[in-house]
Amino acid sequence: MARLKTTFPKSIPALIAFARLVKTSTSSSPYFMQISPEFAAVLVKLGEDIETLQKAHDDAAYGGTQKTAYRNQAAAVLVATLKNVVRHIELVADGDVAILKSSGFEVVQAAEQKWRIPATLPQVAVSLMPGEEEGTMIAEALPIPYAFRYEAHVTQGDPNVAANWNHFGYYQKPTMHLKGFTTGQDYKLRFRMICSQGEGPWSPTHTFTSH
Repeated sequence: MARLKTTFPKSIPALIAFARLVKTSTSSSPYFMQISPEFAAVLVKLGEDIETLQKAHDDAAYGGTQKTAYRNQAAAVLVATLKNVVRHIELVADGDVAILKSSGFEVVQAAEQKWRIPATLPQVAVSLMPGEEEGTMIAEALPIPYAFRYEAHVTQGDPNVAANWNHFGYYQKPTMHLKGFTTGQDYKLRFRMICSQGEGPWSPTHTFTSH
């Protein structure tokens, strides 16, 4: 699965320019308009760390061991913040390459496929059980080694009518934590795996009453 590269420019000017690109890209990307308070705080810190390093770099130009040491320390702090930004972006993207590319970071594609993918993609086998919290369910798919994510659809209508189904979510791992159901309501779910060759067929429909 695609991920973000976490090695950054070595030179201070290049590092600052790169960090500014990331800040501008995340601020303008529609994918990051609604983010968690924690992610928002990290982006604020990114801006602060950029300016701190810029000032430290300017001061160090006049020489002095202490100024150089402080500049290097500020650079290390900025690198740590950039890695923290990467972590939050990858959580938001959940493997979506378009979201990853919009961040300003370099995208690293997954390693060459190690598993042979059959010409006819398999149907994913899923077991469903209630989650610990109200309005939650846990879907456990039988892992498919070449699948890079799983997709869930939901409906409260006739499952035989294609238009009744709605996208519920993408999940990187075969254990899927599904949230947002209304207690006492009846739902139907179906699942499929997605790999480099496309989307597999939908699983049989799972019907349940949310607890």
